[in-house]
Amino acid sequence: DGQAVVWAANFQSGQYDQAVKSGVSSVAGHVVIQAPEYREERDDGMVVEKTDAMVQTLKQEFPDDVVLRRIFLQGIINSPTNTSMAAVIATEPAIDMQVGELHEKLVEGEWLGDDDRAMLLGQKMAESLGVTLGDKVVYMGQHGENDTFSRLFRVGGIIRTGLPQMDASM
Repeated sequence: DGQAVVWAANFQSGQYDQAVKSGVSSVAGHVVIQAPEYREERDDGMVVEKTDAMVQTLKQEFPDDVVLRRIFLQGIINSPTNTSMAAVIATEPAIDMQVGELHEKLVEGEWLGDDDRAMLLGQKMAESLGVTLGDKVVYMGQHGENDTFSRLFRVGGIIRTGLPQMDASM
């Protein structure tokens, strides 16, 4: 009986550690720098300025750690046949691979590289939009007070995280 309790506690602890690791690597990080009001307002226009200098300072202070810039946006992805609300993460692909796990969830295509017109889609979103590798999609969002932004991308890869809501909206 005692062994089963110890095993269950260790198993639960391992699950917790994995959940923390996954959350830290795929969403935010151990340390997040953001505009002071961002947590309350979640306005896409609230960006941190002068990040190049900030990254250099952090790399000097913490040379063994990885510094990754990510931008979280909300918008709409349009394909020729459908439209979907989207949670968009703009990232630095090579650095993201050092800390994130999304590159391991790629089921079709390639991880992001030098092509800044490539976009990865969650598998359910790609199915909903009726797109496959190489197809064109348009991202549209409102950033700042009244600035509407749109940009054409090509589907460079399909990701399956195993979380249906994430695969349908990311």
